[in-house]
Amino acid sequence: MKKDIKKTDNYFERNRITRQARNYRYNFVDYLYYQGERYSKKYPRSSGNMLITLYWIGFVFFPLLPFFAPHYTNILGDILVKINLTDNLHPILEVVIFLFPIFVAIALPPDLWCLLRYRKNRVAAIKHHYRQSIWKDAIPMWLLWMIPTLFDLLSLFVIYVTTKK
Repeated sequence: MKKDIKKTDNYFERNRITRQARNYRYNFVDYLYYQGERYSKKYPRSSGNMLITLYWIGFVFFPLLPFFAPHYTNILGDILVKINLTDNLHPILEVVIFLFPIFVAIALPPDLWCLLRYRKNRVAAIKHHYRQSIWKDAIPMWLLWMIPTLFDLLSLFVIYVTTKK
C-alpha cells in the first residue's frame, strides 16, 4: 500500500464500527430515529428526537388524555387549595401552573428516551444497520410524519361517532 494514499475518516469509522459491533436489537423506534436523523440534513426542522416525540404524542399521550384529564384537574385543584394558591393568583400564572405538568408529560419521556438510548456507539450502529437495509426507503418521510396525525383524527372521529346522541 502506498504511503501517499489517504483514507477518509468515513472509511476508518466504518471499519471501527464493523470491528466493535455489538448485537443491538433494532425496533421501529430505532427506525424512526434513523429516518429523522437521515432527513435532518435535507429538512433542517426534522430530527430523530422530534419524530419520536411526535409518535409519543400521537400514540401514547393523546389516546390516554381522556382517561387522565378529569383526575388531573381534581388533583391539581386539591393541591392548589391545600397550599392556598387559589386566592389572588393572576390568571396567566394559573394557566402556566395548569399547563406546565402537561408540557412535562409530553416532552420529558421521549427526550429522556433519546438521551439515554441514543449514545454515539448506538447511533453509529443504527446508521450502519439501516444504511445497508432494503427497508430504509420503505416508508416515505411525509407518511412517517402523517401517521400519528391520521391516527389521532381517526380516534377523534370514533369518539365523536360513539358519543353522538
